[in-house]
Amino acid sequence: TLREVLPSDEVDRLGGEALFDGEPMVSTYHSYAARLFGDHALREGMEPTMRLISPAVAWQICSRVVDAYDGPMDKIDWQPDTVTKAVMDLSGDLSEHLRTGDDIRKVGEWLQQKLAALKKSLKPQRDILAKHEIREQLMPLIESYRRAKAGREVVDHGDQMAMAARIAYRHPEVGMIERSRFSVVLLDEYQDTSQAQLVLLKSLFGAGHPVTAVGDPCQSIYGWRGASAGNLLRFAYDFPL
Repeated sequence: TLREVLPSDEVDRLGGEALFDGEPMVSTYHSYAARLFGDHALREGMEPTMRLISPAVAWQICSRVVDAYDGPMDKIDWQPDTVTKAVMDLSGDLSEHLRTGDDIRKVGEWLQQKLAALKKSLKPQRDILAKHEIREQLMPLIESYRRAKAGREVVDHGDQMAMAARIAYRHPEVGMIERSRFSVVLLDEYQDTSQAQLVLLKSLFGAGHPVTAVGDPCQSIYGWRGASAGNLLRFAYDFPL
């Protein structure tokens, strides 16, 4: 029983036997992150009323940023629509992996050092560096795109998940509140969780709360947005108690 799973002081602190009453709450990972963000955004100095925008609106904002950009683009020979898509995709990847433009630039420095240390570089190695240089040249656009969203007080799905993960990681009291709401947690389709989702869930429920994950690594379909089937294989490590 859950009484046996949870220490008695934990049950008492969270509300006694009333903890086991009530109906289950079912939501997607993103809708759960949205609710958490709305409840606790002020802890990070953000407005809880920031509006979630659709992909079409996000495209319009990003497209205006691309059209107005006059910085260097000598590494890129794409049409504006292709640049817009690349900016949105890389921005979403950074959010889902909880990374920043500085992380991208550090990887570029590391690649430059590795290439310089080679006695002779091969085309595949130079191609890797060339692709990363494109990412670096997109970074000012990504940063402008994020400022444009912040100025309009809007967020996309990637922003929302990253912000919720940051709140959960930096504010342990948020985890206390969430654990008091849910006596047990079932994580479905766990093979499609991203790094940001992992940080969110682990920060809230990873210290001994009853958690079960269900998933199939052969059905992982969201790698394009940062999901990793490896999260399923590492579940016992991330939730050791």
